[in-house]
Amino acid sequence: INPETGKPFRPEITLVIDARTRVVVGWSLAMSESQVAVGDAIRNAVSRYGVPLMYYSDNGGGEKNAVFDADIIGIFSRLGIEHPTGIPGNPQGRGIIERLNQEIPKRAAMAFGSWVGKSGDREAQRKYRKTVDSAVNALEKGKQLNEV
Repeated sequence: INPETGKPFRPEITLVIDARTRVVVGWSLAMSESQVAVGDAIRNAVSRYGVPLMYYSDNGGGEKNAVFDADIIGIFSRLGIEHPTGIPGNPQGRGIIERLNQEIPKRAAMAFGSWVGKSGDREAQRKYRKTVDSAVNALEKGKQLNEV
């Protein structure tokens, strides 16, 4: 549930994946992609597994920016991390990343009643949406919610 709107939404999951082993070594969960979310995922990876030799990413604003890439003051240059990026418009070049970014968040999300994908239990989704809509409606009318 989006804390600002009260409606179901998909948060942004940022994964740092070891290309050789396909192990997720770092992650973060945020409202949207940003350099803070990416930085948090990298911090998570570095604190658990150490500084990588290379960080391969796409060219999104959260991934490619001065905070990470500036020659002298950028985080990657200070840590000695090489940062190649994929070719814009060519997701096939990031096949490992793209595949895991589809599968891992989906599996995690399916464990929650708020899952809104096609493969979820339709009746559970209907009940969940009804509960959320009712709560949002009550809040908009200034009513107090009951404890669950």
